[in-house]
Amino acid sequence: MSPGDLVVCVNVGIIPESRNWGRKLLTLGDVYVLKDISSCPRDGHLRVQIWEVAPPHPGWWNAKRFRPCRKTNIDGLTAILEEREHAHSCP
Repeated sequence: MSPGDLVVCVNVGIIPESRNWGRKLLTLGDVYVLKDISSCPRDGHLRVQIWEVAPPHPGWWNAKRFRPCRKTNIDGLTAILEEREHAHSCP
């Protein structure tokens, strides 16, 4: 993950090694844009900042709350649609 990447929120619950401040500001399944990523100086876990939601102090979210969004490839679906259009077109 790096700044500018899209991530999806996968955890709004309690994370034992996290302070869990502001977790109710996140929405499970929503997509966010990474503002910054770092390791926590206190314990070394990865943490992120997102543009859409500013958490309470200190401004970082535990990275375990997010997963990278995968780019969707619809080439297969487009090919099926084109095949059906050709099959149903009049000569």
